[in-house]
Parts: sequence; C-alpha cells; structure tokens
Amino acid sequence: MKRLPVGVADFARLRGRDYVYSDKTKLFDDLLRDDVPYFLSRPRRFGKTLLVSALNEILLGRGEIFKGLWIERSYYEWEPYPVIRFSMNELSAVGVDGMNDSLIRDIEDKAEAENVKLPVGAPLDLFLALICELHHKYKKIVAVLIDDYDAPILSNLHNPEIARVMLKAIADFYNGLEAVEAQRCFTFLTGVGNFGGFAFYSALNDALDLTSMKITPRYADSLMRNLMICFTDIWSALSRA
Repeated sequence: MKRLPVGVADFARLRGRDYVYSDKTKLFDDLLRDDVPYFLSRPRRFGKTLLVSALNEILLGRGEIFKGLWIERSYYEWEPYPVIRFSMNELSAVGVDGMNDSLIRDIEDKAEAENVKLPVGAPLDLFLALICELHHKYKKIVAVLIDDYDAPILSNLHNPEIARVMLKAIADFYNGLEAVEAQRCFTFLTGVGNFGGFAFYSALNDALDLTSMKITPRYADSLMRNLMICFTDIWSALSRA
C-alpha cells in the first residue's frame, strides 16, 4: 500500500518514493497555456508548496517525473525554461533590512548556480538583473514562482506598524516585475491571504486569482474518480481496522 505524503512538499521526492498522489496535472497544463500571472491563496499546510514544486519540475522540462500522469499523455512539449523560484517563508522576517539581506543572498545564490554575474544593488535591482541575464543566457522567457509571498507580513502581524512597512516593501519588490514583462513567461504566486488587494500590486493587476475559481463539473468528476482510485487501498484498510 502506498504511503500518504504527509509533510512532503517536494514533488520529485513524492514521485520518486511512490507516495499517493491524486493527479491534478490536467489543471497544470491548462495554467501553463495561459499567458497571465496567477495567484492562489490557501491556509498553511494545504499543499501550496507541493503545487509550486510540481510547476517547477514541469517548467524545467523534467517529464520523467510525471510518468503515468495525465500530462505525460497530453500534447505538452516539455520544453525547459529558466525558472526563478522563491520561498518567502525561508527568508528572514526581522524587519525590512533583514528581509532584504535574505533576498539579496538568495538571488546571489541563484545567480551563482546559473553562472551569471549580477551588479551590486538592492533586491529588486538584482531580481530584475537575474531575469534579464537568464533571458539572455537561454534565449528564452523566464518563469517566476513565488511561494508564500506574504510570509514576511504574517510573521509581523503582532506588530501592525512593522507589518505595514513589510507590506509596502513587498509590494515594491513585486511591482518591479512590470519592468521585465517581455522577459518572463509564467508568474505564479501563493500566499495565505491577499494583503492590500491586487490593486496594491500593479504588476499583478491582471493576475488570475485561482482561490475562488470554479472548476467545471466534468473536471470535478474527474478529480473525484481519481481520488477514489488513489485511496482505494487506504480506505479498504481502514474499513477492516
């Protein structure tokens, strides 16, 4: 019997160790075909990081991880793209300076891994420079994945004044994406809430909010049938317990 992926947030690990997985790759394929930014809000521990991890693997062209899933049988071409992935939950949230220092180190680490050089500057300047350098290096548009975009705000809700300052700093950082719209192809953000509304983030004014998006009855039926198949062994075992 397959194991439940409790606490597993890495898609390659989930697939490599044969955990239970309910196939949602039809939805991933649909998302990747639309040239709009996406936003998804969910509480903690609701699978946002696993979703970002799966999108990361698809965008990197790692089709072997998806063997047996819907997307493997689709017309998706598995063309690899340069991907910039942030997990804001892993950054320091001790004031704006702490967050900025963490962002700078993270961006510089990504640049070093890609063997590209960046100028000295603020986080936004480095972020935009990294997008442009990757676009130039690979001659392809760049995908941007940001998980837990609002983590620095949530970590400071006990101090509303600092939280407001963090909100402004984060908005300035994300709004910079407007300057490289021609170089980025796919932008996906997750968070617990939509702080300030998308009007506050001008770069995301046209973002499609998946949080309250309705799915078609046909797709809902497909998901339910897939869940029944995935969990048949587990439900049978529980019924005998």
